[in-house]
Amino acid sequence: MFGKVSRHSLPDETRAESLAYIQRTISGESWNAVEIPIRHESGEVRTVLWNSATIYDEDGRKVIATIAHGQDITERKVAEERVSFQASLLNQVRNAVIATDLEGRIIYWNRFSEVLYQWKAEEVLGRSIAKTIVPPEKSILMNEVMADIIRYGYRESEHIVQRKDGSLFPAFYAFSTLSDEVGRLMGFVGVSIDLTDRKR
Repeated sequence: MFGKVSRHSLPDETRAESLAYIQRTISGESWNAVEIPIRHESGEVRTVLWNSATIYDEDGRKVIATIAHGQDITERKVAEERVSFQASLLNQVRNAVIATDLEGRIIYWNRFSEVLYQWKAEEVLGRSIAKTIVPPEKSILMNEVMADIIRYGYRESEHIVQRKDGSLFPAFYAFSTLSDEVGRLMGFVGVSIDLTDRKR
């Protein structure tokens, strides 16, 4: 019965794959987290995250039933796709784009940041921005910059920053705040370019 009901609620383009998942539960396979698109009665296709458990007979050999629990994660998938799309766009920008949380920990580091600062994204995510690209003697100035960004929401300025190898260079920064959908301050983003050639 479950298979018959499911067949009508599965979108045509993913029906075969989804039915294969369902069929495998009959042999005792369980799902920890399987995403299966389901067609709502309105006709809208929703993404549902499924977990399943198998019930055996008293001998523990024959499968007599399966229990599946589904959670609608459509909104989460849309948000993930939006973030992924935005990140892919930022990776094409020929400027360094760096975002931090309110504590100054790096939460985003685009591909050109890797080129400019010599750090790979996986090396800096979660690290303090001040301890990563700000020379020690400039750390107090960074606090003033953050205060200005919070006060005005935006700031443009030039700074001497450092690469992974310790070399220093002048950079132009455009800073702004990051807020969530209801306007709560979540962090900061800075877009920077190397001013070395321009200064020369």
